[in-house]
Amino acid sequence: MKLKTAASKSACLVAALFCTVYAACLLAFPAEMSTGVREGLSLCGETLIPSLLPFLILSGFFSLSGPARAAEKLFGPVVKRLFHLPGCAAIPVLMGTLGGYPVAARSAAVLMKNGALSARDVQRLLCFCVNAGPAFLVGAVGAGMFHSPGIGMLLLASQMISSLVIGVFLGFGQRPEKGKADVKTLPYSQALVSAVEQGVSGMLGICGFVLLFSSLTALWKVIGVPELLADRFPQADQNALFSLYTGFWEVTTGCREAVKANGITGVFLAAFLVSFSGVSVLFQVISLFPAKTVSFRPFVLSRLFHGLLTCAFAAVLLCLSPQSAEVFLPAGGSSPAVVSHSPLLSCVMLLLCASVLTGSGLKKGAFSRRLYLQTGRRF
Repeated sequence: MKLKTAASKSACLVAALFCTVYAACLLAFPAEMSTGVREGLSLCGETLIPSLLPFLILSGFFSLSGPARAAEKLFGPVVKRLFHLPGCAAIPVLMGTLGGYPVAARSAAVLMKNGALSARDVQRLLCFCVNAGPAFLVGAVGAGMFHSPGIGMLLLASQMISSLVIGVFLGFGQRPEKGKADVKTLPYSQALVSAVEQGVSGMLGICGFVLLFSSLTALWKVIGVPELLADRFPQADQNALFSLYTGFWEVTTGCREAVKANGITGVFLAAFLVSFSGVSVLFQVISLFPAKTVSFRPFVLSRLFHGLLTCAFAAVLLCLSPQSAEVFLPAGGSSPAVVSHSPLLSCVMLLLCASVLTGSGLKKGAFSRRLYLQTGRRF
């Protein structure tokens, strides 16, 4: 008990010290901090929001409405066999593959609150489902930062393979626990409203962390962190070191700095960082669950291994289908449109829309009966 009290006091002291130092830096370096925030706003407005927000809304609507139950019936047996998890875990697995970091964790939190998933199953689920979505990898990182959707698809494939490997490995010897409730769905009108609200809220959270760590990145440059890293590791690529340093805190700014690394090194750095996900994603995931309901130690430990495994698969896939060196443009180059010209995102959007139509088809009989009662005509 005394150790817990001491740890709590230490955490409060560290938080108070951080707030004091950050406020002092805001007063001491206002121009540099403002520049960092403006760079973060530019990154959010030009890359993140156009590529992520529509997908967050659509994936949220998918998980809240009828297609969620259809997805559970369709993919539930696969999830049971591969990962030894309850069938309802198919929803966060799909959301982690399609929607990105906050969507899978939010889906798992809702299922645990409803009693469909146990805390132990959620702990294992988070280790391989909290991934970057295709909108972020192909649109934001690939097309927006590296100016190559092909690199984004390479990162997406590498992460999906590594997630599959981790999920299968963690499922060995495990038995899914029976949930206490089925997946709850909402009417389409309520699901759309909730999806928009949650999507905008999640987008604001992501942008908030990007702005915070963009200002911190500017501060680290002012106080000489890159020079300190250069003195400690003179033989290493300094841009790569600074990318790892910033990516440890926030994945988007880390990937932005990875573009400046020499040659193909930036791709491997991005592959590691998108699966490692950074401290900001860790905070986002923890904030979704009530205190002391889930142990996040396995999730934290899995981040490093997940990043290394994604990096290894990226190297293998890059050898099988090497990208041209021409895709590496100068970091200051203009970013192309990242959403409308992505075939992969278009295909995924079409699949989700088809799933919505399929889910609505499940209730076709009830809908036809209701029309018959109102109009006297059969459909």
